[in-house]
Amino acid sequence: MDDRAKQTKRLAIFRAILLIILIIMLAATTYALVNLALTAKVDSNVFEMAKLEISVNDDQLVFDEDTWIEPGTPLTREMTITNESEGDVGIYYRLYLTNLEGGLEDAMEFSIYNGGKLLYEGRAADLTLDNPCVDSDALPGGQTRTLTFVASLPDRDDVVYSGRLEFDIQVDAVQERNNPDIAFE
Repeated sequence: MDDRAKQTKRLAIFRAILLIILIIMLAATTYALVNLALTAKVDSNVFEMAKLEISVNDDQLVFDEDTWIEPGTPLTREMTITNESEGDVGIYYRLYLTNLEGGLEDAMEFSIYNGGKLLYEGRAADLTLDNPCVDSDALPGGQTRTLTFVASLPDRDDVVYSGRLEFDIQVDAVQERNNPDIAFE
């Protein structure tokens, strides 16, 4: 046998061995993906899935278009948040204002309370997604919480208020369980 034939034979054997190794590796990977992935279990990492659902103020406006406010005279309104999630799922919620229009967003001030606990105090313009009102007391499943909004225009002799303020109150919820930092992401 000449050198060229020996070299061709060695190359063919090398390729056959390489092909067998690749087939074995593919079979082992397929077995692991199919069988081991379906049976892998870590007892300390159990996740339960649930659908979070809330109802805000029974779909009624907190402040309607006929609401008037005078400087120095606070206006108080209540708003309810009901946790209608499936199962025993506690939630955290945040609220903020969107679609502010009318020119009084820098003058109108809000204080928001959960009972006697102050949750937010500041200008309407500052109550945004980046600076929301967050209640750190979780709302258990099936329960309703009543928040108190106090809106006011400061009574200052050097300022005359003119205009209106329109806004939407946005409420977001996340589950309480496995969320110690109250993350809404």
